[in-house]
Amino acid sequence: MKELLRFEFRKLFQMKTLYIFAGVIVAVLTLNIVTYKFTDVLLQSDALEATGMDFSIFFSGPFDGKKFLVSALLNTEAVLSLAVVISLINCSDFSSGAIKNIFAKGYSRLEVLFAKITASMFVALIFTAISYLFGFFLGCTMWQDIGSDWNLKIIWILLVQIMLMFAYSAMFCFMASFIKKTAGTMVLSIGIPMSFEIIFLVINVLVNDKNFNINNYWIQGNITNLSDAAATNPDIIRALVVAVFYFGIFTLANVLVSRKREV
Repeated sequence: MKELLRFEFRKLFQMKTLYIFAGVIVAVLTLNIVTYKFTDVLLQSDALEATGMDFSIFFSGPFDGKKFLVSALLNTEAVLSLAVVISLINCSDFSSGAIKNIFAKGYSRLEVLFAKITASMFVALIFTAISYLFGFFLGCTMWQDIGSDWNLKIIWILLVQIMLMFAYSAMFCFMASFIKKTAGTMVLSIGIPMSFEIIFLVINVLVNDKNFNINNYWIQGNITNLSDAAATNPDIIRALVVAVFYFGIFTLANVLVSRKREV
C-alpha cells in the first residue's frame, strides 16, 4: 500500500499542471484583491460619486488579512483548478494503461481507489492552503491590517471549508473513475458546478421564498456562506453536514463503480 501511495504522489508532484494551476490560483487571487484595493482607494477619494452609483454595497469593508483569508475560496479558481488536476492524475492511468500494471502487482480495487482519493484530497489541501496563505498575505499587505476579533470560530470556518473542498475532490475523483477519459471528466467536472449555480439561481427565483435557498444544500453554496467571518454557528454546522454528506455519497459511488469497472 505504501508503494501505491508513493506512486500516486510521485505522479502528482511530477505533473507540471499542478504547479501551473497553483500559479493560476495565486494570479487570480492577486487580481481580485488588487481590484478590491483599487476600488477601495477610489471610494475613499469619492472619485466614483460622479457615476451616481453606490459602489460601496459591492465592496463593503473593513478590508484586512482576516477578511481575505476567510473569503479566499469565494471565487471558484481553486475549485476549477482542482477539477482539472484531479481529472488528469486519475484518468492518466486509464489512458496510458498503467492501471492494468497496478492490478497485475496484486493491489485490490479498494486499495487503488483509496490511493487515488488520498491523492485527490491532498491536491484539495494544497490548493486550499495556497488560497488561504496568499489571501491572508495580500490582504495584510494591501491594507496593513491583519484584522481583529480573531476567535475559535475562524478556525472552525477554515476547517469546514477544507472539508467542503474534500467533498469536491471526492466528486471529481468519482467522475474520473466513472468516465475514465481525461477530456470528458474535465468538461463535466468544470461544467457541473458552474451549471448548478445557474440551475439553483433559477430554482430560487421560481420558489421565491426568503426562508428557502437551495444553495444551502450544495457544496459551493456553503463555501459562500462561510466566506464571511460573521457566519453563524448554524451556518457552520450545516456546512459540516453538507461536506460529510457529499464526501460520503461520492466516495460510496466511487467504490461501487470501481468494483464493477472493467480495466
